[in-house]
Amino acid sequence: MPLTVREALSLPMLAGSEVLAGSDGLGREVSAVTVIDAPDGIQFIRGGELVLSTLFLYKGGVEDQITLIRDLHGRGAAGLGVKLERFVGTIGADVRACADQLCLPVVRLPGDLAWKDIINAVLQELLGRQARELAQSWEIHRRFIDLALEGRGLQELASALAGLVKNPVLVVETCTGGVFTSGDNSEGDGAPEPWLASAGEEAHPVIGYGGIRRISSETASPRLVCPIRTGRHQGGWIVVWEREGSLDAWGITALQHAATVAALEVEKLRALRNLERTMRDDFLHHLVRGDFESEATARERAWKLGWELAEAYTAVVFKLVSTPLGWGEERMPRPAWRVLDLLQGAGLEPRSLTGVDHAERPLVLFPASAGERPDVADDQVARDVRRLVGVLGRAHPRLELLAGVGRTGHGVRGVRESYGEAVMAVELAPMVGGNAVVQFRDLGIHRLVRDLRAPEVVQFVQDVLGPVLEYDRKHRTELLLTLRAFLEHGGNYRQAAQALYLHHSTVRYRLEQIEKLCGVKLSSARDRLNLQLALSLWTANNLYS
Repeated sequence: MPLTVREALSLPMLAGSEVLAGSDGLGREVSAVTVIDAPDGIQFIRGGELVLSTLFLYKGGVEDQITLIRDLHGRGAAGLGVKLERFVGTIGADVRACADQLCLPVVRLPGDLAWKDIINAVLQELLGRQARELAQSWEIHRRFIDLALEGRGLQELASALAGLVKNPVLVVETCTGGVFTSGDNSEGDGAPEPWLASAGEEAHPVIGYGGIRRISSETASPRLVCPIRTGRHQGGWIVVWEREGSLDAWGITALQHAATVAALEVEKLRALRNLERTMRDDFLHHLVRGDFESEATARERAWKLGWELAEAYTAVVFKLVSTPLGWGEERMPRPAWRVLDLLQGAGLEPRSLTGVDHAERPLVLFPASAGERPDVADDQVARDVRRLVGVLGRAHPRLELLAGVGRTGHGVRGVRESYGEAVMAVELAPMVGGNAVVQFRDLGIHRLVRDLRAPEVVQFVQDVLGPVLEYDRKHRTELLLTLRAFLEHGGNYRQAAQALYLHHSTVRYRLEQIEKLCGVKLSSARDRLNLQLALSLWTANNLYS
């Protein structure tokens, strides 16, 4: 605990002292003792010193002494102890009035004391207090550390802290969303996020305790909020309702120690959760690849991970087009895991299997009953996914997702097929009307091409579009873009020209070049079909290459 001027004057060595002025400042804290015995001594005052002086340097008059009082106050000195009758007989009324106004204690010290005796007495008391503070602080810290080593968890931590500070405690960790209370937190029932200041409340930092804030209002008890920091990131909060009065220094120290130990617990939870997620991801990799020898083997492995396999699943694969700032920072959850967390928070079917596939895409297997019509199940899943993507988009404007929905499949083999369809749907989503959620059944003719990078598919694209691609590359032209606009507008070159902001004669000239390069007739339905298919396959391959 800090040493005040009042407490320093109660030391046996200073028993004969007399407060001459500034008695309202006796609560000032003393952190050191110094003597002013040189003209420039005042400039070395750093704050918190009990300054000792004979006033020899200030015997010139009242104005010099008033200047001394003001300078000491301005530099944050704790007080002024003087020996009178050697060089200065008395402290004048004007000087005392200045000290009273500034609440700077001016104390008459016993004349027979050596400076060394006074300094030693005060420093001994300061060092003794510091030693006791360290011992008590360590005892508090050790108590919390023991709870962590014994595996008691955050619930026991909340209870132990509440016992020390004699007030209700709430601990929230962001890793799994866990909330732990010490008991009666009825005052916080109306605040869904008590670690934040709500309407009608004010938050102010607690001076000297970095990061801790006091939130207060006219209608409820104030509360202290201390962040749980894991490295540079937020791991949660500890909230203490000051129902029995403001916490003293020891109470706030206990809160800080609790937050330190809570950070270790949050890190442990994060490590365990990441391990569990990694194991589940691995299981899903094997499941969607069809690696399990039998249904029984897959069910047994799933059961060990805490999952009970349904009879049928509809696979949904998400693709992150853009993510909010900071998602790729070190120690943050993988973006795909973060998306899955947000989906679960937005109301994802709780029986769904979630994980990340080999391409770092969020994967969700929605359960379906064996007797449900596959098309009905697919449509219901698609509606659910559209809702979820909409919720996430509104809550996180920088987060842009695409989703592909496969057809419902039964058993291990069905899951594999549904996943493959979902992957194809999400990869080709930009080709199907610009929808964020695309069902495999919406892909049309693209459903016939399961492997976009198969040699025969690549060769087909090259045979049909190769000359145009090569010409654009060499001459930096836009023949391919013109062809796309022409085909998208049903072969109407005037509408294509409007879409490209070109004159129709320019579009006509480019189309003639394409016919010559590719050896086709754009008036032929067969040639237009081949060009349309090749263009779609080339686009799909290059969107995600």
